[in-house]
Amino acid sequence: RKTIPCNDGYLSVRGVTNAITVTGHCATPNVSGNENRVTGDSADAVSTPGTGDRVTYHRGAPEVVDAGTANTVPQG
Repeated sequence: RKTIPCNDGYLSVRGVTNAITVTGHCATPNVSGNENRVTGDSADAVSTPGTGDRVTYHRGAPEVVDAGTANTVPQG
């Protein structure tokens, strides 16, 4: 498990079974690959072109662009 500060930046996660906690607001996290788990504070938009990825955000209502398969983007 990794913790990464975003500070209004852009984040790209690629690979398989990554577990990442993102601190701060992220403009547009992009999560591709398979079975990644990303948890963050908030985002303007979330892009999930991978398969079976889960991106959980704590605040706000980001635009979700799901171009992949079986991805979930819940608030939690």
